Amino acid sequence: MDMLLKQSHSTEINLWLQPYEKLNGISMMDHLYNRLDGIYPHKFSSFFTDLDAIDNWKNAWAEAFAEEGITPQDVRNGLQYCLRHYDWPPSLPEFLRACRPFLERETAFYIARKGIEE
Repeated sequence: MDMLLKQSHSTEINLWLQPYEKLNGISMMDHLYNRLDGIYPHKFSSFFTDLDAIDNWKNAWAEAFAEEGITPQDVRNGLQYCLRHYDWPPSLPEFLRACRPFLERETAFYIARKGIEE
C-alpha cells in the first residue's frame, strides 16, 4: 500500500495524516498516538510539552512510515511487539524495527535456520 499520493501541484499527501473513516474520522497517526498513550500512560505523553511537539512527532513518523512503506498491518505488528518487549515507548527507529521484526538479522537467521531444520 503506497501511503503517499501525488497531487497535481507536485506536493505529496501523506495518508497517515488524513482523516480515516474507519477510525471515526481521525488519522491513522492520531490513532497510533492514542494507542501508544494508552499502552504507556504518562510515559508517552510526557515526551510532548505542547501541541507543536505532538505535530512534529506525527509528521516525522508519518514521513518515515511512507518512506519505509509501512502498512497498517505493520503498525499492528509493531504495537504487539512493543507490548511484549518495551517497558518504555519506542523511538521511531525502534518502532520501525518492531513493525517488521523478521527483517532483523538475528531474527531472520533463526527463521531461516528453523526452516532448514524442518
